[in-house]
Amino acid sequence: LRISQPSLTVSIKALERELGEVLLVRGPRGVTLTPVGATFATYARSILREAEKAVDEVRQVKGLKRGKV
Repeated sequence: LRISQPSLTVSIKALERELGEVLLVRGPRGVTLTPVGATFATYARSILREAEKAVDEVRQVKGLKRGKV
């Protein structure tokens, strides 16, 4: 993800507060998604795919090379 673990934790906890739902179950052997977290992750992946498509479309129109945003 190219983000430090503490920053990621802060961001996830802020998102959980905003949603009023727990997204991850934190345990001694790592984390797992809650049912709400799994639903949110499905939508987040879909949004990211659509954003990548939008970037690709704009680059094709402008004749730019493909890359990461």
